[in-house]
Order: sequence, then structure tokens, then C-alpha cells
Amino acid sequence: MKKNCSKNILLISLCILFLALAGAGIYFLQKENPTRTKTSDKYEDVLDWCNTQTSGDQLVASCKALLLNISTQEDMSSCFDMQIISTNEELKDLTICEDSSVLAYENDILEYKKLKPIDIQMQYRWEKSKKEYILNSVYVASIGDEYIANIINENINSLINSIFDTELSELTAEYGTTKLSVTNTDTYAIKNSVDFCPATDALGKYITDATSYSDFYNSNIQTESQYANLYYDDTFLEIIPNLFACKSAGLLGYSVCGNKVNTTESTASLNGINIAWGNEMKLMDNVYLKKISMYYDYLIQGKKISSDDLDTTISQINSTETINETTVCAMYTLYDAISNEEGKNILTTLVFNNLDKVTSSTCLGILSKDIVDIQGRYIKGYLNNKRNENVLRIYNDCTNLSNLVNE
Repeated sequence: MKKNCSKNILLISLCILFLALAGAGIYFLQKENPTRTKTSDKYEDVLDWCNTQTSGDQLVASCKALLLNISTQEDMSSCFDMQIISTNEELKDLTICEDSSVLAYENDILEYKKLKPIDIQMQYRWEKSKKEYILNSVYVASIGDEYIANIINENINSLINSIFDTELSELTAEYGTTKLSVTNTDTYAIKNSVDFCPATDALGKYITDATSYSDFYNSNIQTESQYANLYYDDTFLEIIPNLFACKSAGLLGYSVCGNKVNTTESTASLNGINIAWGNEMKLMDNVYLKKISMYYDYLIQGKKISSDDLDTTISQINSTETINETTVCAMYTLYDAISNEEGKNILTTLVFNNLDKVTSSTCLGILSKDIVDIQGRYIKGYLNNKRNENVLRIYNDCTNLSNLVNE
């Protein structure tokens, strides 16, 4: 009996010893292995935002970004303001400030335009005494064409595979009031959304599956006869059947609207102090957006709109507590039609000065290639619209693609 007891005690002791040794081994392995921690002395967020690789005591973070600005500090170090494109395709603000011993870049980076797409390689070395990675070097280069082409084809494929409804139905509500309603709010898209997409030929070198895109495009654009009966509803303005219908009809070569712009004088200007950047559109955003669109279509058809009506709408937008960026920037199309250069300049400056906050393709489209890198402008517009599920999502994708290939 004593012998068996001694054996059991020995066995238990050996088990305890084994577990203790195993635990100690794991502890020291974690302590010595730098890949088990993601802390650094500088720009620690990039270790989560970007792709990382380790080799021995070295860690390299590979990032893609949109360059916003380059500046020089008093100590002659350079600062790069940018928006990192994270691995889950979100835009993250980052500023890198380093001297020339750490920061290096291709020569053409200095010829940058706002939103220039860039590649960043950030190399770190594990510092055992500090238990963190220490930044050694940063190298900035232009993004290759392959990355741009991949994003464009991802965008095109998402359009081709979209399931959406452009049909509107009439409902009779209480008291006999008739209003428009969508048949399915989850899949509804503005009727003429695809009409703003570029034709297959315009996509040229960017597209890999021209046949599928052509089928999608031709089966979803509206016919000229559909444009002949443009519907405008002044009572329920939150429903937008078509947006800037005369513009999209012109893009398709239809002559239903003509081009008899009836100019109107307007003394009111947008102040831009109440813009909600990056927010979903609300009821009044849709109301004003449709009004702006209606004014544009009336003018292109040679109809007259009262300058007082336009001034009143602009004043109402200015006095609204917050107004979505898309609605404000839509005024650029109207200003362009009536040759209001001051109004266009105000909007261009407003968007340019808030380039880090802008998400709307409508706003980004205001900025010409003389001001921004058109590929970077496209990438920013696409990524910001990618997760949107609203009536403008197809319209945004189509205008963004057109802005890229038709600049």
C-alpha cells in the first residue's frame, strides 16, 4: 500500500514539474519573441492598419495611402500628411514627420498633387531593453498601376453583381393623399443611376471583363422614351425618381431636354458652415437635393425658374442646422449651368479645404485634375461609398467611375 502511495506521489510531482517547465518555456518564448507584441515607439497604429511582416528582430509595415500634404518643419524634417488605406479598406488619418536620415522618397513624390496614391514601407527593429519596435526608416513611392486597376475592376464587379430596384409605386395613404413610395427600400436606387456610368469603351485599359460590364450597362440604362416623361413631385420631395435627369440624358446622347439653358440671376450664396461631412443623408437633405436637381432640369429644358425661388432655397439650406455634403456640392452642377463662377469657386474652395473630411463622390468630382490626383480622387470616392446602402450608392459609383475616365 505504501509503495503504491509513493508511486502516486511521484507521478503527481512529475506532472506538476512538467506543467511548471512548460509554463516557464511559454513565458520565456513570449518574452523573447518580438512577433508576439505590436508596440512601437512611433506610428503604432500602422501596425494594426497595414500589412506587417517580421524576420528576426525586424518588422516591416507596408501601407497604401493617399497623400494630402508635404511640409517642412523648422528643424528641416519633412512631414507627410496622408490617409492610410487600412487592410479593411478604411481611410485613417496619419502624419509622419522625420528627418532625411529616416525618411526617403522617390523624386516624383515632390511633384505630388493632393490625394496622390502612395506606397509606404516602414521598417522597425525590436529593442529588447525597451520591449518595443523602434522605427528605423520610412520609404515613400508612387503606387503601381496594377493596384489602381484592381480597385477599378473590384468596383466594376460590385456594380455588375448589384441587385437593385429602380421602380417606384404609388400608394394611397390616409385621407386619400397619394404619394410615391419605393417597392423595396433596401434595394432601391435612383432610376437614372446607371445612366451616369461610363460606357464600356470609355473604361478602355481599366476593364478586364468588358462583356459583362457592357451587358450590365445596356440592360440598366434608361431609354430615350423613358426620359420623355420626367416626373416631378413638389409635395413629397424626399422621393427622388431621377437626379439631374437632363444631364444623364445628355450623356446618353438623347435630345429630350435640349440645351436651352434659361439663365437666372441669383444673389444668394452657400455659406458652407453647416456641412455634415461623411454623414448619411436625412429627409431635408433629400428634399433640397431634389429641388436643386429640378431647378437644373427646368433650366436645361429652357424653362424659367424664379431667382427668388432659388435664393429662398439657398437661404433655407444655409439656415438648416446641418446639411449633407452631397446636397451642398450638388449646387455646383446648377451653378455651372447658369455660369455662376463665384458659386463654383466657393464650393471648390470649401471642398479643397476639407479634403480630409470629404466622402461624397459629388464633392470630389468638383476638384479637377489640376488640383488633385484623379486616381487618388477616384480611390477615395470608391472606398467611402463602398459600405453605403442608400439610394445614391449606384449613382455615386457611376459618377465616380466617369470622373476617372472622362477627366
